[in-house]
Amino acid sequence: MLELNVQPRSAKGKKVKKLRREGLLPGVVYGPGIESFIVEVPYRGFAELYNHAGPGTLVNLKVEKEEKKQDKTSEEEFPVLIQEPARDILTDKFIHVDFYKVRLDKSIRVSLPLVFEGEAPAVQELGGILLKNAYDIEIEGLPLKLPKEITVDISILKSFDDKILLENITLPEGTESLGEPDQVIVSVAAPRTAEEIEALEE
Repeated sequence: MLELNVQPRSAKGKKVKKLRREGLLPGVVYGPGIESFIVEVPYRGFAELYNHAGPGTLVNLKVEKEEKKQDKTSEEEFPVLIQEPARDILTDKFIHVDFYKVRLDKSIRVSLPLVFEGEAPAVQELGGILLKNAYDIEIEGLPLKLPKEITVDISILKSFDDKILLENITLPEGTESLGEPDQVIVSVAAPRTAEEIEALEE
């Protein structure tokens, strides 16, 4: 499991801007069995982890806490899911992140991205048009069983009649999809005729 070190945050409101200038990302931790609390996250470390893992990835969050009475630090660990971080609309930089604490012994639902691999003969040899009808699917399973993405092999699409349905996608053991089994995930359409192209242009 990936790990991320954070510290409790005292900065709130307008002071958060100063925090960001110092290379720290404000965040919040919440979930069943704990009282929500705010944290500060090293921006660079978070960005590297998120760009590698993406949303919905299980992370071991280590929270460093100072024990003033004993003049030492302690550490708590939480298995969390990274929710989709908020970004600045101009710079696209992260400006806030939520960490959702999960129970490792209880199934959860997450939306995972689909990664299409291979080449479809119906496209390469017949000139068809690949139609992706979904870019992510919702699945359920224990947190430690969940992958960061779902791979879909499109090399089985050999004709315009071939389709890959949700029920055709192989999921990790211990997980299941929550959509309709006959949902079309990807297919190949026949190339447009000259008459169809002309009609579209008109």
